[in-house]
Amino acid sequence: MIKCASLFTCELDSPEVALEEIKSQLSEKIELKANTVGIIMCHTEFIEADILIHVAEGLPFEVIGLTTVGQAVNDIVDEMVLTVFVMTSDDVQFATGSVIMGDIATAAEALKNAAIEATPAGEIPGLILTFPPMTQDCPGDFYTATWSHIFPGVPAAGCMPATDNPGAAGSKVYYKGEISERLHAFVLCFGAVNPRFIIATLPDKDKHPRTGTVTRSQGPLVHEIDGQDAIDYMQKIGIIDETGESLGAGYAVPFMINHKDYDGVPVLRGLVSILNEPRAAVFAGSIDEGSSFTMLNMKPDDTLLTTEKELQKVADMNDVNGILAFSCAMRYVVLLSTDPTTEMASIQKLLSDVPFMASYVGGELCPTSEHGGAYTNRFHNYSLVAVVL
Repeated sequence: MIKCASLFTCELDSPEVALEEIKSQLSEKIELKANTVGIIMCHTEFIEADILIHVAEGLPFEVIGLTTVGQAVNDIVDEMVLTVFVMTSDDVQFATGSVIMGDIATAAEALKNAAIEATPAGEIPGLILTFPPMTQDCPGDFYTATWSHIFPGVPAAGCMPATDNPGAAGSKVYYKGEISERLHAFVLCFGAVNPRFIIATLPDKDKHPRTGTVTRSQGPLVHEIDGQDAIDYMQKIGIIDETGESLGAGYAVPFMINHKDYDGVPVLRGLVSILNEPRAAVFAGSIDEGSSFTMLNMKPDDTLLTTEKELQKVADMNDVNGILAFSCAMRYVVLLSTDPTTEMASIQKLLSDVPFMASYVGGELCPTSEHGGAYTNRFHNYSLVAVVL
């Protein structure tokens, strides 16, 4: 069994005070077992003020850290806060590791070697918590596919870091004293982990009536929709103008929803850019040929409804010891017109009876299905995913 606790500090002036606040809460909230690991998430200012590294190095267990733009734990909802989610157990073992991601040609082998090095001989993890960087050369689908190759059928869940800069520039991952925009850190959990997963996307009523089918694609590049040039198609239906700029009004945002082999769970894709050479629409994740194209209208109220609907399912679960929840930073952007902390406040209210950490992130990794103990891992955009321990 895994026992969990969530800790926090808003201290930005003194690394020593921040560490003391965290350690004080740690001693009050949880008794550490034989095996312990922690996840730290914080705004980039906590890195600049040397708070993250001081807290991480001052704790009596290994931690992985990421940047974020807003958070909630049991005791606070805030944007300028550092939180620590503690997982401790006598019968579940945690193995951590990391790798600096190079180009995609060498990254898979590097990650495989790091994972094997961290794995006890003859063991297979019951859960992978993965925290890859935000890079252009390794899209999110690469990580889910790579983990599924290293440990077939093992659930892999986690997130990419985020910042409040355009394109998440400057987002970083921390592990063992190293902070980098290209660092990929992970936790392998061995034993009776019993993970469960929740995915919140968008309500069905948000589907735009204009739909099409991807007829030619390569990774995140969509070349044809319904047999037409993808850029011409999007200009025709009014998503982009002749310069490639978005024409979406309000919260109208184009998505790809891929139903192929996903057991009916929608996997959302946001439009990133337009390429004139080669002619293609670029999305934030791979798009299979045969996928459906649907334009969705993303509104604050409906975004919150999906959060509440899916997280209510936690109340029906047994043996819930802790929850990690990761919400796409684009959901945060949608909520800027009202209050970007609203979703985090809603999560806090729904999960108040169990230790949890919720954060806005740059991309979400979570299984969409499980058959006979084997999980199908997927990368998500515009979604909230939760790992229930």
